[in-house]
Amino acid sequence: MRKRVQAQLQFMHIEEQENENKGRVHILPQSLIEQAEANDGRLQFDAESYQCFKAEHTTAHARPNVEQIRRPREGAARKEETFIVPPGTDTRSDAERAGTWRGGRGGGRGGGRGGRGG
Repeated sequence: MRKRVQAQLQFMHIEEQENENKGRVHILPQSLIEQAEANDGRLQFDAESYQCFKAEHTTAHARPNVEQIRRPREGAARKEETFIVPPGTDTRSDAERAGTWRGGRGGGRGGGRGGRGG
């Protein structure tokens, strides 16, 4: 934001005062007064030059140089497809491996605390 404001001040021919706070812009009052007096109380802004400057220096809508990969419509790869547990390191119980275990957060369906059951 600071760079944008500085560029706009530059195209209005208004000088900035240096300060320690890099996020703050200080305008020299004398510079502002001189510009206002020279133009009958109005500040002149060179909009055409500013638009050219913005087109050259703005990176907000720049196309990246990285090759874009189109992902399949189903979304990201599933855990079963990408995550392989080495033999002997699986700490789940037989019920957990089979997918019949109902424990964990929420406690499964219905009864007790948590869950979405009724």
